[in-house]
Amino acid sequence: MFSLALETNDKHGQGHAQNYLGQIATQLGQFDTSSGYFNRAMAIYQEINDQRSIGHVHLNRSILALFNEKPSMALTYAKAALEHTEKWHDPPTQGTAWFVAGQASIALQNFVESESALKEAERIFTDLEATKSLMEVLAGFARLHLMQNQPTLARKRIAPVLEHLAPVFNAPQPEEHQLFGAKHPFLVYITCFYVLKAVKDDRAAQVIDTTRYLLTHIAEKIQDDTLWHSYLENIRSHAEIMKLGALN
Repeated sequence: MFSLALETNDKHGQGHAQNYLGQIATQLGQFDTSSGYFNRAMAIYQEINDQRSIGHVHLNRSILALFNEKPSMALTYAKAALEHTEKWHDPPTQGTAWFVAGQASIALQNFVESESALKEAERIFTDLEATKSLMEVLAGFARLHLMQNQPTLARKRIAPVLEHLAPVFNAPQPEEHQLFGAKHPFLVYITCFYVLKAVKDDRAAQVIDTTRYLLTHIAEKIQDDTLWHSYLENIRSHAEIMKLGALN
């Protein structure tokens, strides 16, 4: 994709290729590599004054910062993405930016701001009928309530997520998860575990064991040893799942 865009001097194509590769690198836990791709994408989009794509890079940088445990940076980029989306109708980008803002605010213990941002994301994804994204938002609310020492509210929020993921948790050897394509799917899974553990629900052990099995099953498809390690070790939720699964 990138080589073809380079040969034809397709600046939009070059930018899109760099942006896409950055997203892949983020999902693999290759954060420095991802940042480099996004920097190159941003330079291209700025050169051709593609404001909409600049907003998308801001969003992807916010997701990268969230993965890389940099909530202040994630919040800054999420706000930048929201500013860009005010110029056009782009609900998916807006919803994701609000979600990232909510997640970052939880990490920063700005709970009022977090709840407000997550409500915006919930409203948008409900209107879009974007189930996977909505499950991520509901799990975000659950994490917020756990941080506020409100496990009963967390259980209420996570209930629809557990129902949605029931085919995975009830399968003896799940081959794929119900949230494929979500921004941070295994954060949703581990949130289910933490909520169930907080309310002393016996399903907690099954959930973490199934989640670990599924994560390692997906990791086995990564042929490169360095990428395999970064996928399981650099992404915090993945590392926690491996540790918790080993303890059960």
